[in-house]
Amino acid sequence: MKIIKALSLLKEKGLSNTGSRKRILEALMFSSGPLSAHEIYQRLLKEGVNCNESTVYRNLQKFLEKDLVQSFTLNDGVSRFEFKKSSDDHHHHIVCLKCKMMKCLDLCKVEDYFEEMIKKLGFVSVSHNLEFYGVCKSCTNSGLK
Repeated sequence: MKIIKALSLLKEKGLSNTGSRKRILEALMFSSGPLSAHEIYQRLLKEGVNCNESTVYRNLQKFLEKDLVQSFTLNDGVSRFEFKKSSDDHHHHIVCLKCKMMKCLDLCKVEDYFEEMIKKLGFVSVSHNLEFYGVCKSCTNSGLK
């Protein structure tokens, strides 16, 4: 099932179906959270996929251009990527400062909240990045505060 979905998305976006491209997209589509290019590369190696890390980076750039994935950079400077479920898929994350676990926050009201001020300043087509940081329950309970 996931192979068919990845193949149809590649075709729909006008991208050729290479084995590594399909597997990179699948890794993002079925990941429980955002992944760095290096994490994707490591997963592919473990699955026996023969590709270079530069192949992962090139394909991620193509996916960004075709609006298949979104990218964000946390305070550690590492870009992470996640599959976009729809063209208007916009959300934020909360990240544990200790174990780096990341959870999605599926609701965003930031632009609604600032809409009047943004218009007063004369801006249109506004976007934003906002991430939250804290210590997760597991790390709090294990004394890693």
